[in-house]
Amino acid sequence: MAADGHADWTLSPVQRVWLQEIGIEPRQLRRFAQEVPLAPAEAPSIRQGAPSADQAEHAAMPAAGGALPSPGQAGQHSVVPPSPELDGLRSVAQILKGGNIAGNGGRADGSAPRVGKAPRREAPVGSMAASTAGVRAPSAAPGTVPPPALPTELSALRDEVAVCEACPLYLGRTQTVFGSGAVDTVQWMVIGEAPGGHDDRVGLPFQGRAGELLHAMLRAVGVGPDASVFYTNLVKCQPRGSRNPTPEEIAACRPYLLRQITLLKPHRILALGHLAAQSLLQNPLDLEQLRGQVHWLDVDGATRIPVVATYHPAWLLLRGQAKADAWRDLNLARSV
Repeated sequence: MAADGHADWTLSPVQRVWLQEIGIEPRQLRRFAQEVPLAPAEAPSIRQGAPSADQAEHAAMPAAGGALPSPGQAGQHSVVPPSPELDGLRSVAQILKGGNIAGNGGRADGSAPRVGKAPRREAPVGSMAASTAGVRAPSAAPGTVPPPALPTELSALRDEVAVCEACPLYLGRTQTVFGSGAVDTVQWMVIGEAPGGHDDRVGLPFQGRAGELLHAMLRAVGVGPDASVFYTNLVKCQPRGSRNPTPEEIAACRPYLLRQITLLKPHRILALGHLAAQSLLQNPLDLEQLRGQVHWLDVDGATRIPVVATYHPAWLLLRGQAKADAWRDLNLARSV
């Protein structure tokens, strides 16, 4: 026992290997010294020709039934037998690995503080699980990557977006969804909020039922499939979990969207959904206050583009009674 009343923590090599493998350093156990029995005065040693570190770690770990192996189960090599010392060590290790700590040292909500190695980032669920192994880590924290000097040609901008890592959305994408449609003379630029699961798989926006409804709505106001329409979204990667993109994710992708608008110079913009309308117009009003009128977007100080906001087709699939209002919004956009 040390002079300050704490254990001296004389650990055997096997114990040290086990702690190292689970990501805990002996010094992290000092604060729990009063709760754990002392290590034996003569810690077992590993003789010359002892097993490797991996073998020692495997031998020292509890078996499926919870008991430690006896020395005879490891052949001729010396293995730490069951003891109160290891039981106490294992209890504290479990606490440090994520169990709740009662009393001092625990968080106010009862959860354990984070100790030891940082958790490994797991591959995203689904089709991305096999494709993230080769993804390079961002050079800075997500969201802090400085805006690139954006290209002045649409094809080069598409290539730039394809390798973007400016926000965490890149971790879960199958591919980016840059946009599709006319690029020479763009009468309509339709801007949604984020790609869906089908969009992420095929790399094109407005797929699935929502896309079918959107195309039907446009045809109803005289905008056929061969019309000069370009489709895109606020963000170019799918947010996993069927959620809306966050303000940080929208802000990270905004330079790309504005450059698309600058290069395409559409005659009008149709903003679908409250996020698209609020972000594009930089206006916090809700969609009901933004729709039904023409707004103007100042692109480069010289070009002003009319913007009409309306409901997202995915929302209309759930609330068909709003289709009449959307019809009026599309007719308003066609008239400008």
